Amino acid sequence: MHPSKSASVMGAAQTPAGARTRSWSRVSTALLVGGWVLSACLAAARPAAASSSAPRDASMTASLLAIPAWDGVTVLASSGYYPQGYRPQHTTQVVHRTWHRGPDGWFSLRGGFFDNENVPKNDLLAGVKLTGVISKGVEMGISSDYQRRSHTAGERIDEYRDPSGNLVKTTVPTAEVSSSLIPVLGILELRVPTPGLQPYVGGGAGYEFLIVDDDDFINNTHFSDTFGGFGWQGYAGITLAINEKARINAEGFWNQSDVSRHVQDPISGIEVKQQINVRGGGIRGGLSFGF
Repeated sequence: MHPSKSASVMGAAQTPAGARTRSWSRVSTALLVGGWVLSACLAAARPAAASSSAPRDASMTASLLAIPAWDGVTVLASSGYYPQGYRPQHTTQVVHRTWHRGPDGWFSLRGGFFDNENVPKNDLLAGVKLTGVISKGVEMGISSDYQRRSHTAGERIDEYRDPSGNLVKTTVPTAEVSSSLIPVLGILELRVPTPGLQPYVGGGAGYEFLIVDDDDFINNTHFSDTFGGFGWQGYAGITLAINEKARINAEGFWNQSDVSRHVQDPISGIEVKQQINVRGGGIRGGLSFGF
């Protein structure tokens, strides 16, 4: 683009396209009318010299009525165009990145075992967990497990010899005791949102139920007692993503609770409190499905 046109081009580039077109039309019309008026005045003022000055007047009139010429390469910048072959030298690419939230929540099925400090035999457990995604790396929800343990409280052994002389032992349980621990907790989990493996920690608090059953096969009696109380759990684990809506979980946890019940003492007749400590740790794992 020519240097003499740079100021007008820069000004034109800042004017709307419609306004620039109307302005050019008005200027052209004004130049045309002005040229005809000026030529008429010159003809009336110097009629005698018309023959000698005709070429000069004609050239003057032509110059007044002339339309600015283009060089065939440069196009008006006011129309939003550039010279042919022109390309901006510097471009900026803006990339907008957003976090892919994924599923809004997760439903988990799990299993494992629980080792109560005060009981020699471990509990087998099966449970569920339902969480919603609050923000990136934060989940909140509820969980519950069914932890059951049973063992024989007494047994009777009968022995006899069969006709071949073999000693046959028959063990008959005389009593069986079982307990079922059911914690129902509200939980909060914090995850490290890394691809593949995701470490996490969590904690929960709520109410825990302990149901104790006793069957006496000798006297043919049965009784069941239910204990309850506040409890909490802390846990940490790791998650392996199978795909966007399925993952495998494995974690270790610690449970702390003192469950109790109030009964009437058969001897004194007053109400007493019975309490059982269900403190211990365990391991559990399973599958989670997104929704």
